[in-house]
Amino acid sequence: MILLGKEIAQISSASDAKTDSTPMEASRYDRYAEFNPHYEIKMYKAHITMLDTFPVYMSFTRGLVHDSKELHQHIMTLKQIGANVDEYYLDAGYDSIHIHADIWYHLGAHPYIQFGPRAICHQEGSIRRIDHWVNKYWKNGGNVHDSLSSKLKFLFEHNRCEQVGRYIRNTNIANPDFHSYYSKRNACERIHDHIKDTVKFDVRGIRNLSKPLYAFVNFVVYQCLILTNLHRGAMPMNSFAKYY
Repeated sequence: MILLGKEIAQISSASDAKTDSTPMEASRYDRYAEFNPHYEIKMYKAHITMLDTFPVYMSFTRGLVHDSKELHQHIMTLKQIGANVDEYYLDAGYDSIHIHADIWYHLGAHPYIQFGPRAICHQEGSIRRIDHWVNKYWKNGGNVHDSLSSKLKFLFEHNRCEQVGRYIRNTNIANPDFHSYYSKRNACERIHDHIKDTVKFDVRGIRNLSKPLYAFVNFVVYQCLILTNLHRGAMPMNSFAKYY
């Protein structure tokens, strides 16, 4: 899966990433599966990261695991495969200052993460507070005259990711065009549905120990189909109507 994801990242010109989970339905008689009240089914979760609309990585969890707990692993995988990410789109379930900071630091990308209707700019993300903490660590090399990017990197590396994450989140809250950028995340549900229409992407009737393996195998099959279209230059890339 990671090897295919790396090749997809190298061949495609995609510069935006998206991560979201999708339910993998289990049998209603499955005594191991958890009932998710939101989806009203017994299920597991597939957490999928895409570059543009190309799936590059997936993790498999139980049905009630919070999405944000899986994200760090996905961020580090994108870094591992050398993905050239400029923007990262996530829904409100990932709205955390640590996630904002991780994406910015590890991928050099700007995270566009949906925030609540009552969200306000936090003072800990202001330039004044950033300078305050940089100056407080002057013995460790902090310099308030450095560029803003250098100061944010310095703070992250000295366990002050709160200022980094809040600064980036503040820029999103203050950005009047935020929602036009964030709308690119809508491709997640469409591609998840397409995966389920193309391969068997559920765990009904699968023995418990084999469920993760079946999920990964079917995900890899979909990756292979995408990668073949990328090599052929077939358009649209996610359509297999003329696949041969």
